[in-house]
Amino acid sequence: MFAGTLAGGRLPSLGSQAPVTNAPCCSGRTSLSMLPVPCKLHVHANRVASRSSVVTAAKRGASKAPPAPDAAGDANTKKRGRPARREVKDVAPQVLERGAPAVPRPSGMQQTLIKSFTLGGVGLHTGEYAVVRVRPAFAGEGRYFVRVPDGTNDSAFQLEGQEEIDIEDMHDMAPEPELEAAKIELFKEYLLDCELAVFDGPFKAWLHARDAERIAARVAEGGEGVDPEFSGEVMMAEAEDIQGLGPREAVIPAHIDSVVCEQGYMQVLGGRPGEQVYDRESTVVGAEQLLAALEACGVDNARIEIEGGFEIPVLDGSALGWTLEVQFAGLRVAPQADGSPEGLRRMALRPTKPVTVCGEDGAYVSFVPEATQRVTAGVNLLATAPVIGKQWYSWCLYEDLPFRFELAPARRYAESPQQLLLMRDMGLLKAGSEGAVLIAFGDRWYDNNMVRFQEAEQARHEAVMLVGALALNAEPGEAGLPVGHVVSYKGTPELHAQFVRALRQSAGSGAWVPVMDEGAEGEDDE
Repeated sequence: MFAGTLAGGRLPSLGSQAPVTNAPCCSGRTSLSMLPVPCKLHVHANRVASRSSVVTAAKRGASKAPPAPDAAGDANTKKRGRPARREVKDVAPQVLERGAPAVPRPSGMQQTLIKSFTLGGVGLHTGEYAVVRVRPAFAGEGRYFVRVPDGTNDSAFQLEGQEEIDIEDMHDMAPEPELEAAKIELFKEYLLDCELAVFDGPFKAWLHARDAERIAARVAEGGEGVDPEFSGEVMMAEAEDIQGLGPREAVIPAHIDSVVCEQGYMQVLGGRPGEQVYDRESTVVGAEQLLAALEACGVDNARIEIEGGFEIPVLDGSALGWTLEVQFAGLRVAPQADGSPEGLRRMALRPTKPVTVCGEDGAYVSFVPEATQRVTAGVNLLATAPVIGKQWYSWCLYEDLPFRFELAPARRYAESPQQLLLMRDMGLLKAGSEGAVLIAFGDRWYDNNMVRFQEAEQARHEAVMLVGALALNAEPGEAGLPVGHVVSYKGTPELHAQFVRALRQSAGSGAWVPVMDEGAEGEDDE
């Protein structure tokens, strides 16, 4: 539910180059106009085709719980003693994003980064500074944490300092008459489209849709979609050499078996069960948002080096910083350690029976078989935080906009200032909450400027935490998200960990199936 301050990351601000979709103008997906955009702009337009999907069972942002899928009707049917073939249709919107590389997505093959990236910042609860470098790894190694000596990576990450601006030098920034006239003409065109019922939405969304149509037309004509108004080189990165596991390195696998403690506000990997004082050499705290970004973006194999503190930096309280870093680092098929040019197929857990784990006060996490990978999260804080109220949000890897847009920007939150004070009394929140935690204050926000989604931001954040917990389900190099629908209501780190263990125990080791690029899950029915 929480996170800390921005630590010099690359977190973007609102601008005119926000991503747009090539969906119809009246599709209702106008929330993209409010999303942050990357600040590492390489003046390049990419056409990103997402991979697959079905239609969402839950209405996103609705205040009612989504209807549970029919377990009997969705379970695998038998034909000639073999599972029937299950297909996942690709109906996800295509994304046209100017000024950024392709939006990262999972693949049917195991993937890793093209190049490494480094971020530094403070841990929300420990208040200690840490530097995290995420590096490519070989196929089959999975995601794992390694403690490195001080000074190993800190030089690769520098905080961006503030610059003084002389107001006398700002006269060149004054708008030109021709530019102002062009803006007026654009707004007149927007008003005409609204009057003729061609478009229904805010002006910024109209601009994005108009821009998308222009880029899509160039792509359809065989072009690359590069806007001729911009110049620059396409980001070309050479594949970084992979550092394999050292013979004496103590690693902490990003796996459910590494979870030793699930406190109310954080999850602890490594160490020894029951410890109250953690050994920084063998412990990782607060990795959910990083793991969620890696899982949802398709980074199946990654070496995560930690230097300094043992808590993952909280950045701005969301997973957006990690997601943008993955986007600009790029993905490739993970090479094998033996030098084999062929990659490895990516497998996903496909249980065939419903699983439910219950917690306190009506909390639960449930799995229902379905021919896709979908998560739904719900919160109910109507009594303590009316501004949050009751929220549900559902996201499907193969049918909705990418994680980068739908979930990653959602910040952590607190239901009241009193909750923050209670956490401080517990010895937590040592880094403070400024710039990272949305604080509810009755029927309003303490700082409304921090809100990124007018629709169900808190449920979106809980969906991020759910994806981060499900990432611990992954075997080395495989998918963490199971094939099916996972619903979490009032989820906590402890409840999520209990659910992952129960899901694995129920499914068994033989329930892992290939994830296919062509849109099919499971075996042939021949």
